[in-house]
Amino acid sequence: MESKGLEETLLKVLRKYLRARGVMVLSLAKASNQKHIRIEIKALYWYYRGLGIHNSFTEFYRILREKHRSFIYVNNYTIELGENEIKIPIDLINYILSTQTQYSDPWN
Repeated sequence: MESKGLEETLLKVLRKYLRARGVMVLSLAKASNQKHIRIEIKALYWYYRGLGIHNSFTEFYRILREKHRSFIYVNNYTIELGENEIKIPIDLINYILSTQTQYSDPWN
């Protein structure tokens, strides 16, 4: 999987995760005045699985970290790639939530 494909896949997984949990996560982050949130890798597994990609999420994340080391840039936002979690800026969450339509397919 080439680098651009990795970024797009990560963004799809994040969109699915945030479609389910984004409003709650954003509310908690704003209430505690956070600039970033951390999401455990195992929390993203189920959202990756729904994409129909054949290799495992663990394998995908390993390749992502090999190619990008500790950081990946998605839509001009920096995402930290930790061993067991990713760190995402609140501004990226706002961006993702603002680009989702109310009637979009939850599996895309």
